[in-house]
Amino acid sequence: MHKGNNWVNALFLGCIWLFLTACLARAAFFPKEISSEENRYANRLSRPTAASLLDGSFQDGVEDALSDQALFSGRARSAVNLVSSRVRDGLLSGLYSSQRDRYIRLCDTVSIFGGDYLVYDTRRLEDMRPQLDKKAAAINSFAAAHPQIPVYVYYIEKDTDINFETGEKAGAREYLTGALNLPDSHKAALEINSFEDYARLFYRTDHHWNYKGSYRGYLDVLELLGGGNALTPAGQVTLDKRLSGSKAIESGGKGVRSEEFTAYRFDFPPMTVAVNGVPAGDYGAQEEYFAGGGPEELTYGGFYGADYGEIVFDTGSGGENLLILGESHDNAILKLLASGFGRTFAVDLRYYQAQTGKEFDAWDYIQSNGIDKALLIGSIGFYLSDEITLD
Repeated sequence: MHKGNNWVNALFLGCIWLFLTACLARAAFFPKEISSEENRYANRLSRPTAASLLDGSFQDGVEDALSDQALFSGRARSAVNLVSSRVRDGLLSGLYSSQRDRYIRLCDTVSIFGGDYLVYDTRRLEDMRPQLDKKAAAINSFAAAHPQIPVYVYYIEKDTDINFETGEKAGAREYLTGALNLPDSHKAALEINSFEDYARLFYRTDHHWNYKGSYRGYLDVLELLGGGNALTPAGQVTLDKRLSGSKAIESGGKGVRSEEFTAYRFDFPPMTVAVNGVPAGDYGAQEEYFAGGGPEELTYGGFYGADYGEIVFDTGSGGENLLILGESHDNAILKLLASGFGRTFAVDLRYYQAQTGKEFDAWDYIQSNGIDKALLIGSIGFYLSDEITLD
């Protein structure tokens, strides 16, 4: 009996050792890039330095990395979040419905408003001014350096631009566009002036605009760029899968808070697509989802197309070439805009260098690709980001 117990103990300890070794191996050699459960980049192991060892930051980094990279850690966090969200929502459901005109905090970054909309806090203009000044100066320099290329700016307002309780707006759009040395006809925006505007144009659980908002943005941008024949929806489809978006994940409510996902269907003209220089069959999985397929987990990026350093659409029409500098909001309208141009170059400067292996040189890019027009498009995060440079 004693020998049997020793054998069982040894087997148990061996399994623990193998599990920990596998966790370390994954963290060191096969780390995952994204923590999908929390909608952020996963922590990774970094090289130790004398300074990081002495101040303890390396040790803290190891703990954070193992927490993200350990086998089954994501599933464990998801299970905890699922249980806690169900308990919390069950206890507070009456409060959510009775206080629809008040922000009810769910976590550090996300609140509930209007009963079931997950929203971010309104940003303060005084906090944004230095970065907005910096970005306005960069856009002005970019436009001045390339006078032969018309530059257009489209600003997408959302929950961060207005306080739904008071109706007071942050004023970031007005401040930024007022500082731009561009003709008024080269500046436009999706304006949100009330919660009703927001609820009509944005998702309940995700930070992106919905099919109505993105189509409205497409029409605005097409007019901004000089007009053209807009694609009209060939139909409207509600998928049999539900969206549990970025804000649901961020607040620990993935799978608990979800919503119907409806999209317009379009008859796109034939076009080729290349992602980071490699030919791709398509961008996004719209047709797959409409046909009842697509990835099991529905996301905005999975449906419309993910963030890439460079996407090139070519209709072969011989029309003008468009450069789009943007972020994930433009994913939903890239194919729509590309339909009206010869070649469309969509560049996400957050990922361009890492994914293409090249630094983005605006002048060289414009010259090499015969760019006729340049569009900057995004919400406040785009215009505040240090990663969005126009050198």
